Amino acid sequence: LPVLAELKELVLRLPVPLVADHFGGARGEGGTGQPGFSTLVEMLGSGRVYIKLSAPYRSSRQAPDYDDMAPIAKALIAAAPERLI
Repeated sequence: LPVLAELKELVLRLPVPLVADHFGGARGEGGTGQPGFSTLVEMLGSGRVYIKLSAPYRSSRQAPDYDDMAPIAKALIAAAPERLI
């Protein structure tokens, strides 16, 4: 996620919407305070980005319930529920 700050302007200028899978790369152990998460939320709110809430097992080490992904999902839902897949 830290690289998002560098890519943000490029992504927002794309002629097509961007779809990011697997919670946009957010890691469960990093929570909502992890580097780049606020940029991800900002990009989601721009109307140019969609995020797939898919495959939590790729982003979490807390199987089988992946509880650490709940705060991330809730933050994304609060930011732009209509932009989530």
